[in-house]
Amino acid sequence: MKTKKTPEFPLVITRGSVSVKIYRTPSHGSEGYTVSYWLAGQRQRHAYALLQEARDKAAQVAAKLTSGDLDVLTLRSADKAAYTRAIQTIAPTGVSIETAAAQFADVWKILSGASLIEAAKEYAKRHHAVVAAKTVSEVADEFLAERIADSVSQRYSQQLEFKLKRIKTAFAGPINSVESTHIQDFLRNLAIKPRTKGKATRLVKPKTKNDYRQLLGQFFAYAKLKRYVAKDHDCMEGIGKFKKALVAIQIYSADQIQALLAAAPDPLLPFIALGAFAGLRHSEIGKLDWSEINFENSFIVVTAAKAKTASRRIVPLLPNLAAWLLPLAKNSGRVCERDDMTRPLLKFARKQKFQWKQNALRHSFISYRVATIQNVPQVALEAGNSPAIIFQNYRELVQPAAAKSWFSICPAVSQNVMTLPPRDPSHLAAAATA
Repeated sequence: MKTKKTPEFPLVITRGSVSVKIYRTPSHGSEGYTVSYWLAGQRQRHAYALLQEARDKAAQVAAKLTSGDLDVLTLRSADKAAYTRAIQTIAPTGVSIETAAAQFADVWKILSGASLIEAAKEYAKRHHAVVAAKTVSEVADEFLAERIADSVSQRYSQQLEFKLKRIKTAFAGPINSVESTHIQDFLRNLAIKPRTKGKATRLVKPKTKNDYRQLLGQFFAYAKLKRYVAKDHDCMEGIGKFKKALVAIQIYSADQIQALLAAAPDPLLPFIALGAFAGLRHSEIGKLDWSEINFENSFIVVTAAKAKTASRRIVPLLPNLAAWLLPLAKNSGRVCERDDMTRPLLKFARKQKFQWKQNALRHSFISYRVATIQNVPQVALEAGNSPAIIFQNYRELVQPAAAKSWFSICPAVSQNVMTLPPRDPSHLAAAATA
C-alpha cells in the first residue's frame, strides 16, 4: 500500500501569473494553516484550522487576483508609485485609466508608433482654430448678405439667393459635417421640378451643375476664411466638372437681324444692336451706362465691375452699331430699362413670330467678327473670352461675304453713317490703358 505523501510547505497555489502561498502554522499543539498574499502593497493573512479550507481560500483569492475582481491588485512598491502618479495625472480629464490606456493603444497603432504629441499638435493647429459651430443655413445667410453688401447686381443677387436656398435645403446640418460624397450626390441629382402637372421632373444640364459646383467652392472658401470650418476641411476635393454636351453654335443671318432691328421698339433696340454688333453679354448690356459708350473715339468700356470675367475691356464701336445707337444716345444713364431684359425680349420675339435663340446675338457677333478680321486673339479680347474657345467654336463658322453683309446692316435713316472711314484700332489700346 502506498503511503500518502506529506505536502511541503509553503504550498503555492497558482492561477495564471498570480501565486498565493499557504503556510503550516500549528498553535498550542493543534494544526493550523495560513493563506498569505499581497494586496495594495500590504500582506494579507487568513488562518484556517483545516488544510482543505486553506486550499479553497487560496484558490479563490488567486482566481480573483487574476481576473481583476479584487478592488486593488497586488503591486510592487515601484509599480504602486507609478500607478498612483498615473491616476493623479489623468484625474483632470475625467477619463478612467483603463479607457486612457485603451485609447493610447489604438492611437499608437493608427500612427504606427509615431509621436502622439506631434500628431496632437498638428490636429490642434488645423482644427482648434474653428471659432464657432455653424449650420449650413446660418453661413449661407451670412454669405448672401455680404455679397449683396458688395453691391452685386439685383439679377445676380436673385440667382444667388435661389441657389443658396437649394443648398440650405440639401445640407441642413452643421457645415463642418458636409463631406465630398454629400456634395457629389447633391450635384448629380440636381433636378428641375415641372411648373405644370403631369410633366416629369428632369435633371439639370451639366452647365447648371457646374455653376452650383463653382458656387459651393466659393461658399466653403468663405467658411474657411471665417473659420467656421477647419483649414483642411476640403469637401470639394475630387469633385470634377461635369462634361457638357457638344451643342452647335446658333447664329442669326443678316436678313433675320435686319428684320428684328427694324421692328424693335426703342427700349429694346440698343440691347439687340449691342449684342449683335459688339458681342456684349446679356448681363453686361443690362448694366451698361451711356457714358461708357464713346462715340467720338468709337469704343465701348466694359468695366471690371460689370464684366463677367471681372476684368475691364475695350470693345470697338463699329460704324453700323453707332448708327443704330446715336438716335437714342444720352450723356449718361442706363442704356436698358433693367438688368435682366429676358422677359421683354422674349415677349417681343413671340409677337414678331421670331425664333429667339439663346446667346445667338453674341455668337453671331463673334462668328462674323472672326470672319471679317481673321484675328482670333483680337476677337477674344473684344469678347472677353479665351482664344482657345474662340478658335474651337467660331473659326470658319461663316464666310467673309456673309460677315460683310452683317456689319453693313444699318437703319434706313442713317445710311450716311456708313460713309465714315474705319478708325485706326491703335486708339483702342490707348483707351484700354487709360
